[in-house]
Amino acid sequence: MSVSNQEFVGRDARVRIEDCMGFWIRLAAFLIDLPLALALSFAVGLLMGLVVLLADLVGVSVGWLESLLLDDSLGVEFLLRIIGTLVMMAYHTVFIGTIGQTPGKMLLRIKVVDQYGNKPGWGAALGRETIGRLLSSFCWFLGHLWVAWDKEKRSWHDKIGGTYVVRKRSKSARS
Repeated sequence: MSVSNQEFVGRDARVRIEDCMGFWIRLAAFLIDLPLALALSFAVGLLMGLVVLLADLVGVSVGWLESLLLDDSLGVEFLLRIIGTLVMMAYHTVFIGTIGQTPGKMLLRIKVVDQYGNKPGWGAALGRETIGRLLSSFCWFLGHLWVAWDKEKRSWHDKIGGTYVVRKRSKSARS
């Protein structure tokens, strides 16, 4: 296919629509990342619990966190959900912001880029993985499913972050 017949995502863009990845491969990458992020969430939650327990043993009060963890089982569940959400956001933000790929995306040879094919950077990654993911998850995950209908295969969080998920090309295949 010659360059003149290729369709790009936007004016002056370097990302070709044919390289944009669809729903199933993106879901597979997420499912690979999920146990890693959950293990990290568990470690953070465990560390917080140990801090509260040790503080209680030595007689130091840690205020609302102590009462939440020691007196209220619903509070513990709520706190663990918040920790899990924040860790998941941090996990994706750090990987996307620094190298443009999570371990799951690396294994599947896909990456997150801006319209010029560059790593999105910290600002785009933060917007994409926080506000963008939250909005994509509302309404029965419609923002994630949007990839199936979008010409450029972009989810709502891609649109918010100004990003694309594309096939990672080998250096010899780049033109």
